[in-house]
Amino acid sequence: ALYRKRGLAWAAGKEHDRAIADFDEAIRLDPKSDYSYNARAGVWLDKRDYDKAVGDYSEAIKLDAKNAMWLRNRALVWSAMNDQDKAIADLSEAIRLDPRHVKALNNLAWTLATSPDPKLRDPAEAVRLAKKAVELAPEDWIARNTLGVAQYQAGDWNAARTALEKSMGLRGGGDGNDWFFLAMTHWQLGDQEQARKWYDKAVAWMEKNKPKDEELL
Repeated sequence: ALYRKRGLAWAAGKEHDRAIADFDEAIRLDPKSDYSYNARAGVWLDKRDYDKAVGDYSEAIKLDAKNAMWLRNRALVWSAMNDQDKAIADLSEAIRLDPRHVKALNNLAWTLATSPDPKLRDPAEAVRLAKKAVELAPEDWIARNTLGVAQYQAGDWNAARTALEKSMGLRGGGDGNDWFFLAMTHWQLGDQEQARKWYDKAVAWMEKNKPKDEELL
C-alpha cells in the first residue's frame, strides 16, 4: 500500500517512470491488488501507452469484476483508441453495476452524443443519461456541459443554451468546451451575432490553450 501511495504521488507530479517503478513493486508484493493495477494503468494512459493501459485495467477488472470505476477507466482508453463500441460496452456495464456512477453516466452520455461514428449516436439516450448525472451531481460543471451538448444534438436548442450557460456559471465563465457548442446553439436559434462572438472566443481560447486538441478541432 505504501509503494502504491508513493506511486500516486509521483504520478500526480508527472514523474511517470518513478510512479511505474513503485507500482511494479506494489504489484510484486501483492499480485492480487486491483488498486495497484488500476493506478499503474492510469500512468500508462497519461503516457498514451494505450495497450499497456488496457492490459492493466483488464487485470484490475479480473481481480474485481464488480468495480464500476475500473470499467469506466478502461472505457477512457477505448475512447482514446477510437474504439467506441468497447467504450460503450464498458460504460454500460459500469452503470449496470452502479446506476449512480456519475462519471460513467456522464462519459456514456458524451459518447452517445458525440461519437465520430454517426451509427453509434443516440442523442435521446444521451440526454436521459446526462440528466441523471446532473440530478446526482447538480454542481458538476462537466455533467452540465455534457447535458447541453446532448440537448444540442437532440435539437433542443433552448435547453442546450440553458445547460451550457449553467456549466459556464459553475466554473467562472467556462472555456472553449462550452463556447463552441454555445456558438452553434445561438446559430440554430437564429442569433448569428452571438454565434460569431462565442465562436471567435472559443477559437482564441483553443489556439492559446489546446491548439492540437482533436476533439475541439
